[in-house]
Amino acid sequence: MEQSAKKRPEVDLLKTIPGFDTLSALMFIAEAGDINRFGSADQLAAYTGLVPRVYASRGNQRTGRITKQGPKHLQWILVQCAWAAIRTSPNLKRTFCTIGRKKSQKIAIVAVARKLATIAFHVLKANVPFDEGRLDAGLARAAF
Repeated sequence: MEQSAKKRPEVDLLKTIPGFDTLSALMFIAEAGDINRFGSADQLAAYTGLVPRVYASRGNQRTGRITKQGPKHLQWILVQCAWAAIRTSPNLKRTFCTIGRKKSQKIAIVAVARKLATIAFHVLKANVPFDEGRLDAGLARAAF
């Protein structure tokens, strides 16, 4: 795996994100495929199935549980990365704790996993390493 990781520069970029290691980076690349096929981070998140269902009828709209559509291995590896990321990233831990107090830890870790997918999209699309300072500045939506 290390030899195949050396052939892919995307692996090094993904490893700059908290929670990602060589195996998880390779799995993300294998499951997500070419990142350029997604027009936005929201499309990647929808592909992973880590987004809420939307129930809409005649102007009324409400959200439910996550869709669980998409590659199961991708969902699994993002959740595992999220558990590792909340131990090393203060911003992701803050997100986890904030949502965890309001909802539950399971819902919170899925939210962090979706955030990691969004960060991975922006890192790969811009071809730049992850910078925790961008999350500190509250630029999570604009920068990552």
